[in-house]
Amino acid sequence: MEPRLPILLNVRSRQGRTWAERARIAFETAGIGVQDVSLFQRVEALVDRARALVAEGSPVIGVGGGDGTLGAACGAFVGSESAMMPLPAGTGNSFARDLGIPRDLDEAVRAVSQGEVRKVDVGRAQGRYFLNVATIGLTTLIAKSLDPRLKRASGNLAYAVAILRALRKSRPFELAITTEEEQVSITALQAVVGNGRIHGGPFPLSPTAGLGLGRLSAYAVRADKASDLLRYSLMLSFGGHVALREVWWAEPESCTMVARPPTEMTVDGEVLPPGPLQAVCLPGALRVVAPKLADL
Repeated sequence: MEPRLPILLNVRSRQGRTWAERARIAFETAGIGVQDVSLFQRVEALVDRARALVAEGSPVIGVGGGDGTLGAACGAFVGSESAMMPLPAGTGNSFARDLGIPRDLDEAVRAVSQGEVRKVDVGRAQGRYFLNVATIGLTTLIAKSLDPRLKRASGNLAYAVAILRALRKSRPFELAITTEEEQVSITALQAVVGNGRIHGGPFPLSPTAGLGLGRLSAYAVRADKASDLLRYSLMLSFGGHVALREVWWAEPESCTMVARPPTEMTVDGEVLPPGPLQAVCLPGALRVVAPKLADL
């Protein structure tokens, strides 16, 4: 008898309640038996349950939520034989996009139910795992400016509002970057260390980034003048920003970024206290269910 699928859902994510109401039916329609659908108001409780299921030897565990939820939950799976089945119930859903999992509930269920277990890279920064990005500067201000109620109600509109607020508050900072190959110092407005292919919704980290690269994709945007940020914004949509003079870019195995003055950072959307951003790539550390032939 095939084991039945346990599903863990963050009902505070944008589509969490929709998934909660329809997940069992969608999976059983796709021919996947569901063990239970557990609903969580707190990500910490969801992670605790994921750890318990991994310890019990569950082969596959469905985890529904946004990038923050999946990033927090992935630590329960790293290094284990259990596979995480990502269910994109958030707003940006960058990790699910990287895996080729559609945003629509029924399409997502069909994709993962016909999928296969793949090994993907995971980042580790500040003592925690991340699937998407760790950032300093503008992105952190955007995260702090997000209105959770507007985010749930209108999705990407909330990000547009947050970006405008963040730009008004953004200030350049001195950034020292150390990788295994170089040391550089620049005046920056934004610094990103990424694990996957995309960030901020649809934007590529670089033309070569991916979940199977075995390396991080890191970049920093210089802040010499306002036109630098404009050029960066125009090139970001297709990954061309890494070719700009205004952008430092590398694909290191590990990376340390030190901001002066000390600046808050975000790791998969969670705002953390100021300090050195120390990140490393863990190649193939996470087993996930992804659509067959997905380009990782």
